[in-house]
Amino acid sequence: RTFLRGAQPTGSDGVAVFDTVYPGWYPGRTVHIHVKVRPDRTSNVVHTGQLFFDDSYTDTVMAHAAYARSGQRTRNAQDGIYRGGGDRSTLAVTGTGTGDAARHRGTLTLGITNAV
Repeated sequence: RTFLRGAQPTGSDGVAVFDTVYPGWYPGRTVHIHVKVRPDRTSNVVHTGQLFFDDSYTDTVMAHAAYARSGQRTRNAQDGIYRGGGDRSTLAVTGTGTGDAARHRGTLTLGITNAV
């Protein structure tokens, strides 16, 4: 029930950092991570969205045995939510290494307005 779920507050600089594994996929959806962003802990204002990865980067990850699985993976252009603006929520991924030694970082700035 709590696998890879939880809350991550930002620091005083507004940055949240978390470590995770590369997400999988399921039929009809491209690889993505769900997020919710709130201006503070008590606010009902929330942005609910998804973070995406460039298909070419996912191709590289999925070539590793730990991620390989049968079936045709759904690509970004086939995913209805991605087509609705996912290019604006695609992580910029940088990093080095391969296999178990790989350490990569995905970054994206998300902003919300706390309108009253």
